[in-house]
Amino acid sequence: MRILKTTLKAPTGLALSPCGTALAVFGDRSVQVWRDWLREKPKRVTATGTTLERVAFAPHAEGLLLYLSCDSRTRYLNLDTGKFTDNLLRKGGPAWFHFDTENGFAVVHHDNALLSRYDYAPKARGKFRKTWTVNRRATQGQYTYIVSYYRFGAICAAAGTFTATEVHIGGPGGTVRDLVVRSTEDGSELYRERLQEPDSQELTANVGPRFAVHPSGAYAAHTKGAGVAFRSLVTGGTAPEELNLPRASRKKADAPTCTAVAFAPGGAHLLAADDRGAVTLFDCGTWQPLRTMEWGIGPLSAAALATDGTRGAAVAPGKVVVWDVDL
Repeated sequence: MRILKTTLKAPTGLALSPCGTALAVFGDRSVQVWRDWLREKPKRVTATGTTLERVAFAPHAEGLLLYLSCDSRTRYLNLDTGKFTDNLLRKGGPAWFHFDTENGFAVVHHDNALLSRYDYAPKARGKFRKTWTVNRRATQGQYTYIVSYYRFGAICAAAGTFTATEVHIGGPGGTVRDLVVRSTEDGSELYRERLQEPDSQELTANVGPRFAVHPSGAYAAHTKGAGVAFRSLVTGGTAPEELNLPRASRKKADAPTCTAVAFAPGGAHLLAADDRGAVTLFDCGTWQPLRTMEWGIGPLSAAALATDGTRGAAVAPGKVVVWDVDL
């Protein structure tokens, strides 16, 4: 375990490279990058004048992908040169990334109701190649309307799925939200559920590090107050019950607030970070807490696991902890 200092006082997210050697912590408009957190000092980069929502390392940490939500574009930071490349993915909507130690891809929601997958091609001029596009215009009776945006999304590479809240505006019945699961192989729809209040508000509030899909693709977990809530993502599926985070050992301690969730790559464990500065490890078979790790670095805003399962990381204001995973 190692605690690193970051100059970001209000971090909103972090990412580990697929092999766990590189680390990125980001806030609203900048990102701090450790190319090798064991041996090198970090470099702080001003990414944009607008909100930075998601970051992801390319397979061998040769570059960092940054999605800028306010102007809907993706930038590529070459970690060898320190220079940015813009317009890698077509402008017009959110981009979600998945990279392992060999390959990677992005799922992008464009304007005009298009949803596309782009595979990582580092030797190509644009670094990505489109593999499929789905037109999500919908018709009901005399009405034709589009799905204007996805409020949140998460790629589950192990199950080959992309899960999101699909927001319809302008169709009959006004604005409606569906929980949708699509195949990352061809974009086909695998599951759809109409969201009713208060589920709609609850789910759409859980974006970024507060939402994760189990590697089986059968259910998703999201933060909910002092614990974790679950939702089925397959027809006829049954999600686990809600989990409560364990309270601190001292008497009259306030209940913690869950701030981030992440599943271990093999699917056997769930990590839940909280605002008291702890990460609780749950067994996904029994749903019992196995242990709670506390480092005294302050309230955690995000937690992540390397896709090869070797390391975990969590970030608090001014500090980030990285540990070897022993599950």
